[in-house]
Order: sequence, then structure tokens, then C-alpha cells
Amino acid sequence: MIANARAKDIGLLTMKSTRALPQNTTFVSAAKRFLDDGIDSVVKSIKDPEALKEYWQAARLDDKTPPAKAASVDIAGQCTLCGLCGQCPEGVAIQDILRTYQYYALDLAWPEEARRQYAAIPPSASPDVCTGCGRCETLCPQALPIRTLIAEAHAELAFGQHHI
Repeated sequence: MIANARAKDIGLLTMKSTRALPQNTTFVSAAKRFLDDGIDSVVKSIKDPEALKEYWQAARLDDKTPPAKAASVDIAGQCTLCGLCGQCPEGVAIQDILRTYQYYALDLAWPEEARRQYAAIPPSASPDVCTGCGRCETLCPQALPIRTLIAEAHAELAFGQHHI
């Protein structure tokens, strides 16, 4: 994929790419490995000024880690925001719901931001309108249990339960 993009002069950006790496992998080390593999930019959420300072200092260090194979990152269980679920016949905002739940609520542990973003999803696109047809799951390249995930998201984010 990287070689094909290079041949067409297309830049590559990665987001949420460190989710499936071992927990002891630092962001800077992982980002440098992706850059060495040909990715042009790696996006990282920064929670506070201390984290910015830490990443800035670490980014200036020389990392001797050998390049990783970017294609080998395991993203099992995570929505990759491909958009195929956007073909939901009921118009459920599946991608927005999963991004809000998996990324903001679970990965970043920002329940307030997750609830704020979830509240912005129109009622006509909420899990309440899902009929359970399963089309989203047949289209999902990650084979996610989308119906279960959006129900979990709704329980956690719509009703303010504190399981996050």
C-alpha cells in the first residue's frame, strides 16, 4: 500500500495506529517506526501541556529502533473508521458512535468528551433507531460486533453510567 501511494505521489497519514501495539511501546518510538516505514505523518492526541512537553522532548531523541512493518499492526477489535457502515439502511451514525466510544471513552479515558460528542449525534442517527438487521456487520472489514458495540456505547454514553 505504501509503495502504491508513493508511486502516485500520495502522502500517508496514520491515526490511532498505536492502539494495538504493546502497552510499553512509547508513542514517539512507534511514530518514528511508522515514519521510517514511509508514513508521512502520525497523529497523536495530547491531553495536557505536560504530555506536549514530554512528546516534544522525546521526539528530539535519536531512536535506534529498527523500522517496523506497518502492515503488521494488529487492529483486531477496533473500528478503523473505514466508513462502510455508513450504508446503514436506518441511518445510524455507526462510525461516529464507535469513534466516540472506542477512542474518546475507552482509549483516551475522556468520558466527559465522549458524552459531549455522543450527545451531538442526532436522535435520528442514534442506536435507538437500529433495527438489528446486521448489514453493518456484514460490511465491516474488521468483523466487529457492531450491534453489540453501539448498544454498549449507548448504555455508557447516553445514560451517564460510569463503567468507562
